[in-house]
Amino acid sequence: RSRRRRRVDDSAELKLWYRRVLPDKRHAVELALERWRNRAEGAEAEIRRLAHLLTGSGASYGFPQISQHAQAVERAASETLGARTEDLLRVMASVLTGDERSGVLIVDDDADVTALL
Repeated sequence: RSRRRRRVDDSAELKLWYRRVLPDKRHAVELALERWRNRAEGAEAEIRRLAHLLTGSGASYGFPQISQHAQAVERAASETLGARTEDLLRVMASVLTGDERSGVLIVDDDADVTALL
């Protein structure tokens, strides 16, 4: 197999793996958000810690929209933390359902190039 083909395969495998572990990550954010709504001590810090981890991992595994929304949670003022966290949860859900609105469209009429993609 060519190097390019292997990289494409590896990328798809990484995205698939991330989708498999994402429900647990999403659940952790949901629990932290619930704790924050109940004014539990340390909940805001926990939300920001989880968001920090997602900021790093989302784009690394092919989901930059997770990283972008997680970073918004990290930087959110306390009064907007709930709304930004809900936005992040929605984006995570869209990735889990395969409904994310990102990707790259490549158009090429060369059959050899198409075979590589």
